Amino acid sequence: MQKNKTKESLIMFLLIAAIAFSFEFLAFSATAKTHGMIIALIIHSFVTGALFSWVVYRTARNKNHRFATLLLVMTAATGPFGAGICLLTAVVSSYCALKAMHPSDWISA
Repeated sequence: MQKNKTKESLIMFLLIAAIAFSFEFLAFSATAKTHGMIIALIIHSFVTGALFSWVVYRTARNKNHRFATLLLVMTAATGPFGAGICLLTAVVSSYCALKAMHPSDWISA
């Protein structure tokens, strides 16, 4: 049952990270085309605020919030690049978790 909750949590994270990446990329591309820095800053502030609310919610409910916190910090600091990196990190982490050996099997080998 714990594995099912972890899988749902990862799917939710991937969805939210993809949405954050999309909005941040939209803000980044709008700035590059029209030099509309204020629009990009508003979108970035909205995304950062929404991610902060999500981290606070997950922390208050005692849920796993390590990827959510990483997404918040990386997106706030580097915009779409941070969101993309976090998205890639979650995909690679889930793939490696499927292929990882149990510690007792690793020690015995």
